[in-house]
Amino acid sequence: PTPVINPEPTQSTTFFLTVYDHLYDTLGNEITISNFPYYNACEPVVSQYFETLPTDATILTYPTYICETNPPIQLIPLNYGGTWSSPTCGSYPNGCITNGGFFFPNLALLGDNLITYEFSGVCADQQTVIINVVDAPVVSNIQEHCNATNTHFYVTFTVIGGNPGAYSFLNASDSSLAGGSIFGSTWTGPWLPSTSNYSYIVTDNNDCDPSIVTGYLNCQCTSDAGVMSTSQLELCAFDQVVVEVQTDAQNNPTYNLDGNDGFEYFLHDNQFSFLGNVINHNTTGIFLFQPPMVYGQTYYISHVVGNNIGTPTDHVVDITDNCLSVSQGTPVTWSEFPTSNAGLDDFICGNTIQLDADTAAIGIGTWSCMTATGTIYGPNFNDPKVTVTVPYFDTNQYGCLMNTDYTFRWTVVNGPCEMFDDVTITFKPVPVAFAGNDYTICGMDAVLQAEWSNLCGPIGSSVGEWFGPGAILQILSSVTDVTVFSAGTYTWIWRETNGECLDEDFVSITFIEQLVVDAGQNDTVYGNTYNLNAISTMGVGLWEGPPNCIFSDPTLPQCTAQIDFFGMSGVTAIFTWTEQNLFSSASDDVTIVFINTNSIITSGFNVSGFQLYQNVPNPFANETTISFYLPKDYEVDLEIFNLIGKRLIVLLSEKMTKGKHSITFNSKNLPAGIYYYRLKTEEFEETQKMVLMRK
Repeated sequence: PTPVINPEPTQSTTFFLTVYDHLYDTLGNEITISNFPYYNACEPVVSQYFETLPTDATILTYPTYICETNPPIQLIPLNYGGTWSSPTCGSYPNGCITNGGFFFPNLALLGDNLITYEFSGVCADQQTVIINVVDAPVVSNIQEHCNATNTHFYVTFTVIGGNPGAYSFLNASDSSLAGGSIFGSTWTGPWLPSTSNYSYIVTDNNDCDPSIVTGYLNCQCTSDAGVMSTSQLELCAFDQVVVEVQTDAQNNPTYNLDGNDGFEYFLHDNQFSFLGNVINHNTTGIFLFQPPMVYGQTYYISHVVGNNIGTPTDHVVDITDNCLSVSQGTPVTWSEFPTSNAGLDDFICGNTIQLDADTAAIGIGTWSCMTATGTIYGPNFNDPKVTVTVPYFDTNQYGCLMNTDYTFRWTVVNGPCEMFDDVTITFKPVPVAFAGNDYTICGMDAVLQAEWSNLCGPIGSSVGEWFGPGAILQILSSVTDVTVFSAGTYTWIWRETNGECLDEDFVSITFIEQLVVDAGQNDTVYGNTYNLNAISTMGVGLWEGPPNCIFSDPTLPQCTAQIDFFGMSGVTAIFTWTEQNLFSSASDDVTIVFINTNSIITSGFNVSGFQLYQNVPNPFANETTISFYLPKDYEVDLEIFNLIGKRLIVLLSEKMTKGKHSITFNSKNLPAGIYYYRLKTEEFEETQKMVLMRK
């Protein structure tokens, strides 16, 4: 039959299945090698590991679209423990989706990204969703145009990306000014007075971070700081950033210096085309994180052109210069390196443990298994105290379960910064002890018969030990002899251990006192009647004798036996007294010589001269010779009987001549035991006993 887990699991479940064979007789007693020595028990099927998983891979929450500049977002499934993947953008760290379901839009492709959540195994299920990653409008080719009298100017720039049909342009410096116009991908701003600051915010309907174009222009000045990249830079705490002012399509500088100008790069906190709080400045464009900067805050590196108050080779810009030109800065953010502590190496009995990482003070932590796939996490990968269930134990060459090391990695990601720590857990399979089946036995000796679990004992990773009464021959052996000293029911404990992991099972054996019978002493009696007197354990049994015998009550130990001489001078009869119960039997023989007082014995022969000799050899294994003497010609019957007087074989039934004759008897397929052979004529009858033994 198919094994059934009852009740059915409602969450991720692991179990081991071991199949044993049991055979029972018609009375409901289990047959074992103890009560049936020729029974060869089937070997149990080695335990196998199974796991049941939720079959519903539904993803409850996920964005249908997201901006590529947005921070990571976690997708929430109905059931944790599945595997996240993406055939479009791959898996983290080289792809866009982590084991914990975090989606990184900056690592995804623009457009549709397929995200799959899947349960494998026998209860497989999966769901695939689509996340559309959109970009923000990107501004480039910013140019300032003065009129002929240098009293006014306007700004043009190119816009690409995002949703061109929904571009929006806002003059953040003066909302009362006209918003300009766009032709193709080129936007032209309104006329502005010279010496004006400007700030244009470019958005679309994707709700992504806007692109901002800022600046200041004095048309009387020729100083121009040029154009810097406005793409966001993400760095870790100790990383240095290197920036450079851009060139135009002909690889010419986009900045311009008048006769007394110099240039520098300024690290400051203003996103527009004027300086905010200055952190540092130099001519190399190389900067590091430094006080009083704050991790996670966005700073800007602008190219600045103005009067040089330094040396010709080491420029220092006068930031009070009326013609000072500040480019819109390159945004840069430094993130703090996270810390990661996965906890201490440990061991556990079984295949499930709660990991114990430190909670991430900053960033997002994620567990992953470095040893094998298929590990089940609950409730999710991002819980530092997650409970993990590993998929399998290693096995040795004999298929025995062995202690297995799994390495788990706790990875904490904070922006572009990542730290990880590993912890190794030794999972120890727990033995399932089986001490054998209860049984009943006659006598005071029995065999304890435990069965090793799928850890296999001496050839695997477990050891066993017996505990209990009596004299146990080998307490560390799964199969061993035990002796008790009185009848009764006794219980033993079989303990199988794998280091600190153990299990116990109990077996009870009922000892019944062995039957002891005595059929009495051999005897000789004149006449054809004898009072049999057996010594009995149970008080009842069964007498058996030659076929020419009649018992007063063959079930009683004290019984009268009467034989028929059939004209013979005497008969030697063997009587067997047998007692048995449900578990054993015992028997004993007594030989009684009956002398016919009505016969006359001459020279050891009966008057008629007939003689039936003892078979030779006796006992015999296959063949024996039966001899007899006839004083004259007779019709002769020579027959074989079993112990209860049933005729089995007719060896001879024909007329024989006077004299001695010998017949060879082949036992053929007869079982070992006691048999009788009888010689009979119209004037004579005699019976002898023979014993058949098998090698």
